[in-house]
Amino acid sequence: RGIAYEAAARARQYAYEDLGFTTLTSNIVPGNTRSVALAERLGACFEREYDNIHMGRDLLYRHPGPDAAFGRDDDDGSVEAYA
Repeated sequence: RGIAYEAAARARQYAYEDLGFTTLTSNIVPGNTRSVALAERLGACFEREYDNIHMGRDLLYRHPGPDAAFGRDDDDGSVEAYA
């Protein structure tokens, strides 16, 4: 248990820290409740539903940016909350 979470968290860390990404999304097929739960556990928030030209209808979940994902302090010294 927890393997999917650990893999996704490390992939996100690699994308932010090594590749320099500033935002990430999870594109999830509606009804895939386990993927939705994993995305939410990682801090991602539902953004919208859309038509994916390759896969049909998808849900878009946006992950917190690098600072929020890793609990880094912002300019005023407080930890930035992601909502």
